[in-house]
Amino acid sequence: MGIELKLSEHYNEYSSRLRDYLTLDLCEYIVNNHIRKEIQADCRTRYWAYLKQYGKYLRVVVDSDGETIATAFFDRGFKL
Repeated sequence: MGIELKLSEHYNEYSSRLRDYLTLDLCEYIVNNHIRKEIQADCRTRYWAYLKQYGKYLRVVVDSDGETIATAFFDRGFKL
């Protein structure tokens, strides 16, 4: 079983309103099936995975607690 996540206040108030296609299930999928993972200087973790149905890479940023989604968005500049 993979990581189960929760949504931050920022995500609920900002990201989900701008990006209504982003669901908790979709973000959990990215975190649990990522192709790249990076830890930021502030200890947040970035995860990327390709979503065939959108033809794009989605980045999900998880807070330093390892269980709260800070934000998620299609990363137009992502390169393997």
